[in-house]
Amino acid sequence: MIKLSACRSIIFVWLMLFFLPVSPSAAPQRDKQSEQDQELQALINKLEQNEAFYSELELKLNENYQQPPGNTRPKWKVENETEYSILVQGEKFRQEEITAGKFRLVPSPPQKNQRHFLEGMNTTLTLFDGTTYRRFHEIDHESARAVGQRNQNKLGEISDLPKRMENYGRPHMLLESSPHVPLSIFLSGKKAMVHFPGLPVHPKPFQVKAWIEGTGEIQGLKCTQVVVERLNDSGVRFSKQILWLAQERNLIPVKIVTYYDQFSREKPIKEAFVDEWQQLGAGVWFPRQAHIDRYNLILFKYNGSYEIDWRRQYTVQQITLHPKVQQQDFSALMFPQGTTVRSRFNHQQRKYIVGEEKIRPAEKE
Repeated sequence: MIKLSACRSIIFVWLMLFFLPVSPSAAPQRDKQSEQDQELQALINKLEQNEAFYSELELKLNENYQQPPGNTRPKWKVENETEYSILVQGEKFRQEEITAGKFRLVPSPPQKNQRHFLEGMNTTLTLFDGTTYRRFHEIDHESARAVGQRNQNKLGEISDLPKRMENYGRPHMLLESSPHVPLSIFLSGKKAMVHFPGLPVHPKPFQVKAWIEGTGEIQGLKCTQVVVERLNDSGVRFSKQILWLAQERNLIPVKIVTYYDQFSREKPIKEAFVDEWQQLGAGVWFPRQAHIDRYNLILFKYNGSYEIDWRRQYTVQQITLHPKVQQQDFSALMFPQGTTVRSRFNHQQRKYIVGEEKIRPAEKE
């Protein structure tokens, strides 16, 4: 009798737990979360539709880099100019960039008689034809230690494992250097970014938590305000961004404010703005001028001063949608004599210098 009574008590308690109503506060919270997810997904769908306008383009872009901007520290100022020439056709792309001016050299470890500022030029050409990735990079700088001499180097890469296109050809990501994916993919989260074609900039992906905060107005434009948090594998946030997507400008961000938790949760480490727009056709817009300001983490951390570390100013010199292209535009690259080339195909790697017969034996990855 005692055993039977105990069993009945257990069954009764189990049934009570099974039929116990859900907490009245839990259901509304789930409904609210579901509604937020639906709103975000609807926004992502609209972004995809607008990003499609720019799937084929030819772009010429100028970038002026100053560190620090203005004349706050003229003795330590670095300034250079980069000319970008970009051609995009779906997943195929060609990007040429030439940077000339003054560069800062930070030797590690510090060396005696080491120059900290060098005049020089960097040239990079990157191509992807849908199958093969090619890249050529050349540097020509003043020597860091020998006055009157030059430091010159040519590096090449050819591979069946492509790296992703940088964001200069993506107007929705012009104000954000990383990750190298469309904004719709970024807002979709880690899984979407991992499955996006091509190798990422940073091999270790991060988690993304995004939601629509509301609406606002920037520079007279009605905007959808989106908050994006980046989290590590443990779910701990390390950065937060607020994006203002201009509703009358194809949802291109007109402003992005970035917070790094190691810097400050109250003061942004980076602020970016589209300063001027141009209309390419009925209902299709593109930034004409934009800039990004990044604040000095070291000065803020040790001196408490909040100063701009560097500024990048962008000027679109030419933009054409659906340009006429030839397929060799995405594959034609002849490495110059003396270029050190790394080649990778079918998981086999080799290294050689153009003009020399010696080739390093293939290696398995």
